[in-house]
Amino acid sequence: MSDYYIQVDVSRDTIAEEIGDNIEQAPYVLARVAEKISPGTISFDDFCDVLQGLDDEGKAALQNFCQRVADNLSN
Repeated sequence: MSDYYIQVDVSRDTIAEEIGDNIEQAPYVLARVAEKISPGTISFDDFCDVLQGLDDEGKAALQNFCQRVADNLSN
């Protein structure tokens, strides 16, 4: 998958590193993304389609992360 720059000319890898390195802000950012890409919308369907482009390692990492977050939020 090639690198992608959003409108502010920041690579997705840089965005991921900044979010990962700023752990205090990461939950806020992820919650905002979840609000914008909510289930039942075209954006969510498109998001799910793009998920299929992840390699096996990316899919496994995302699945593990989402499951652990879901488990943590349910406590």
